[in-house]
Amino acid sequence: MTQEVRDRIKTNVATGEAGEWDAAVLWQHMEAVEQENADLNSLFELQWTRMAEATKLWREATGRHDVSPDLGDLLKWLMDRIAELEKAVA
Repeated sequence: MTQEVRDRIKTNVATGEAGEWDAAVLWQHMEAVEQENADLNSLFELQWTRMAEATKLWREATGRHDVSPDLGDLLKWLMDRIAELEKAVA
């Protein structure tokens, strides 16, 4: 939403002159925000699932079943595993 649109809506709402155009603009922006929210929720769910899968692998490999790894530690562990596998096939 542009600053011009925000200002117009703010003025019209404050003066009680909110018109049909402003309602249509607000509706469009509400729909855009709802879509963005849905997209972000989907991304969060995917990231959560991937983190859970990686944590399961880390726990199995380290034997630390009662600990959740820090994301940085988990990424380092995964990168080290890749390096080990690359050495093994070289």
